[in-house]
Amino acid sequence: MKKFLKRDLSDNVPQDIQNHSYLEELHLKGTFSFLGLDFFQFKNLKTLTINSSEIEVFPLECLKAPLLKNLKIIGGSFSTLKLPLEILSPLESLTIKNTKLSELPLELAQFENLKEMNLSGNLLKNLPVTLKELRKLTRLNIDHNQFEVLPDVIKECASLRHVSCDGNPFSEEEKFRIQKEFNLYPH
Repeated sequence: MKKFLKRDLSDNVPQDIQNHSYLEELHLKGTFSFLGLDFFQFKNLKTLTINSSEIEVFPLECLKAPLLKNLKIIGGSFSTLKLPLEILSPLESLTIKNTKLSELPLELAQFENLKEMNLSGNLLKNLPVTLKELRKLTRLNIDHNQFEVLPDVIKECASLRHVSCDGNPFSEEEKFRIQKEFNLYPH
């Protein structure tokens, strides 16, 4: 039984994918805007990649996969991410890349197992203060966003060991501050 499925789609996500509930990895790429899958049925799913420029709303339903550890959303045009308060997820790695995300919710701290977060290629200007509650977060990529100032909350993230912040519109003064206070050298 194959545990990996990769589908290039030209339109909607076909419902027959639901028949592959044994999958550990699912990669969907195409021009779809809606998933329409019951992710709770994917009892073994650990890695999910969604690559579609047509996604307009963060697909919350994928967080219902009980063992999901790695979630990648690439492309899309959603600016906000609204998370329900009761979310419990074993998520360890989250990528939201090249969307139009401009704001992260305070509820992001609910992902208490999160170790890596890639938010590159978005429109973020700030990070929520609750980022410091992600006690296991070791890697953060905020390359190519709209940060003019590197948020001080980064210094409060106890486990954070690697931060990448290249391609943001930092002034020369801010680059100097970042080098001095964070020991980073943004380009």
